[in-house]
Amino acid sequence: MPFSESIYKIKVSPMLKILGKGTRNTVHAMETMIIVLVTGIFMIFTLVIYNTMSMLFHLLDSVMMFSGRKQEITENTDQDKGTIYMIRYVIWFQDTEKTNKFNIFINHYITSTNDYTTQPWKSCSLILYGMLREDYQIKNKDKQEDGPIKVRHTWNSVLHYPKDSIKYIIKPNTTCWELVVTTQNVQHNKIH
Repeated sequence: MPFSESIYKIKVSPMLKILGKGTRNTVHAMETMIIVLVTGIFMIFTLVIYNTMSMLFHLLDSVMMFSGRKQEITENTDQDKGTIYMIRYVIWFQDTEKTNKFNIFINHYITSTNDYTTQPWKSCSLILYGMLREDYQIKNKDKQEDGPIKVRHTWNSVLHYPKDSIKYIIKPNTTCWELVVTTQNVQHNKIH
């Protein structure tokens, strides 16, 4: 009789069968407990990291607000008070006079703009988080026409010039964070 067939013919006592099933069930229970324990540890770790980062952001936001480095940028409408579409955090120079050769900002876009705007400086910007669509307007001799559309994702950079007339559009219920390095002021902001 071959060896493999002889294994199946071995008589196992009922007590060994019960012990084998009990050991298998114990191993499955221990595996389940270890998985639940590791998942719980990861969930607690994630919650601690989230709460820590949230507290640090609110601390940074409060410091920026009290030091005058948090600017709420509004879009002027027909109403008395414009709607806030962006919060700008001034990282480098607090004043934006013509004496500064450059400046560094972090822009937090909250909503889309309704009108085309121009910036008073030449700038290079980098999207840190989120997505931003920029609709450009081209000025011809007689009229203004719609220009190219740029959709920018995270880690996408672009150069802006003072002559650029741009409408910023973000998806509803989302935000976008952008790092901006600017040059000296060339002109005043304009809304078209």
